[in-house]
Amino acid sequence: MTKTIEQKIASNEKRYRVIAESLIDNVWVIDAETYRFLYISTDAYETRGYTQKELIGHTADVFFSKDSFEKLKSLVNEAKNKFQTGITTSHKLETEIIKKDQTTTWIEISAKLVKDEDDGRLKIIGLSKDINLRKAAEKEKEKILSELETALKEKEKLLDQIKKLETLLPICASCRRIRDNSDKKWWPFEKYIEEKSESKFSHTLCPDCQEILYSKK
Repeated sequence: MTKTIEQKIASNEKRYRVIAESLIDNVWVIDAETYRFLYISTDAYETRGYTQKELIGHTADVFFSKDSFEKLKSLVNEAKNKFQTGITTSHKLETEIIKKDQTTTWIEISAKLVKDEDDGRLKIIGLSKDINLRKAAEKEKEKILSELETALKEKEKLLDQIKKLETLLPICASCRRIRDNSDKKWWPFEKYIEEKSESKFSHTLCPDCQEILYSKK
């Protein structure tokens, strides 16, 4: 008797288990019309929280938000149209899925359409790989770059404000206070900068002043 696609995959997965586990976390087969799982590897419980028995026969939308599942179906329909013209394509998709405990994780899906020799139905054969750590690293990188960009903009803004202060504001030649032209009030230099630019000052001594104040006579 000819083996079905899912039986062949299960057989090969058993033979090459060590290799499979090092590259992927799930192997699965889905009916391209009903989107029901026909086969999924047993390690689905560890990575998704569902047992193999719970998933086989269930539609794949158990893992996806409504919008994500509609996007997935759109990709499948596009692949089916190409398949009818003799074009077989493989697709790769990064998406966030919902686990049984309602937490989410990122996976990378690689899949293609095949026609089962036994029943003639189109089926989606797919591999999924957990990329949650990689996505977390990418998010942290984006955060750091955003903070750096903000800091550079603040620096440029402060330098621009200081240039304006130097050219437009009257500064006392003795005490270095600044006169605000709006209310004619004289401000301590640091206080004025903090009020107008939202910058904060920390005080220290330059080497020359340290030498004058603390050098041993």
